[in-house]
Amino acid sequence: MGKPSLPIRAGFTYVEEMGRLGLNEAVSELLTATSGVIGQAFFEALARTTARTLGVRWALVGELLPTKTEVRTLAAWDGDHFLPSFVYPLLGTPCADVTREGACQFLEVIIARFPDDLLLAQMGAQSYAGVVIPGEDGRPLGVLAALDDHPATHCDDLVARLGVFAGRAGLELERRLHEEQRRQHQKVELLGQLAGGVIHDVNNLLTPILGLSELLVDDLAATPHHDAVVDIHESALRAQALLRSVLAFSRREVRVNTSCEPSVVLANFAPILRRMVPTDVALTFASDCADCHIAIDGYEFEQLLLNLVLNAKDACIGGGRVEVACTSEGGELIVAVRDDGCGIAPELATRVFEPFFTTKAEGRGTGLGLAVVATTVRASDGSVDFESSPGRGTLFRLRLPCQLSSSY
Repeated sequence: MGKPSLPIRAGFTYVEEMGRLGLNEAVSELLTATSGVIGQAFFEALARTTARTLGVRWALVGELLPTKTEVRTLAAWDGDHFLPSFVYPLLGTPCADVTREGACQFLEVIIARFPDDLLLAQMGAQSYAGVVIPGEDGRPLGVLAALDDHPATHCDDLVARLGVFAGRAGLELERRLHEEQRRQHQKVELLGQLAGGVIHDVNNLLTPILGLSELLVDDLAATPHHDAVVDIHESALRAQALLRSVLAFSRREVRVNTSCEPSVVLANFAPILRRMVPTDVALTFASDCADCHIAIDGYEFEQLLLNLVLNAKDACIGGGRVEVACTSEGGELIVAVRDDGCGIAPELATRVFEPFFTTKAEGRGTGLGLAVVATTVRASDGSVDFESSPGRGTLFRLRLPCQLSSSY
């Protein structure tokens, strides 16, 4: 239960003194308490009913965060009131044993068994029983735990009873997950409807810019303005590629077979990226992927780099460091973008690639950058993951299938 400090009242005595209900009575009470309720109301009813039917003071319902090293409470019952939601690390807690073994119980002196669990000490807990909340495929989604400030006296089937309750909790967590996926699908459909018309109009604006700048590149070849016109033309091409990426993302279009050489793209695009990063952020590049090709258009690969670098730059509030590295290993291109910025809060980890989700101030982000990155990478049979620690920075890692130039 980790380090959070909660308003747990000292000297509280469980007022009902009713002991445990029989299994059939307990299940019946759970079904009655949760009938017709979903979401937060369900988890609160589950926690309160778990404590009441087992005759314990505390009952906690928590969901595993994507890191699998932390749990966030969905409902925490303390005798006659709910505790505020909190996130706690699993290391050194009985809940870690639960996630590892599926279930466990400690009948007495639990504080002595887990001396590093400060919350147990704050609570004054003496006994503990917990089980995993299972998903449809058996994967652990969270933890259901019952604790008391006295040694456990009814322990013959405590874990089994919790398991029945946890099964019902798993159904609700899965329902919530499917509902979130449905909402995400609706968002993407809405984006597709909006993107089609907007992108068509913007593309019409880009067409004369591309045509005229291409003519000027030749006409001004021997003048001081040549490089500036080349930059204009290249920027317009990148804008066109960005429009294609957003349209493909919103409509889930099948991508046309194309390829690029990442080391070449990175070398050419690095100067542009440097101009987009403030001077108080040190931007470095490393490339060890010569003769490697990936099935992504060069402009799309630039857009991947741009989104990741800008995201890292925004995380470095007041200055910092951003490192971009491209390496090839075992038939994969690995693109790693690391920053030493503010990091990502654990409770936001599940939403990082969600369309329209952003923690940036209004006007500074659309919430589409990382969503487009994830969609582009997965459309090329690749994967994207990240590691983050609040206050210590974030590492995004892309893995894309690659082939040597000799294979092309």
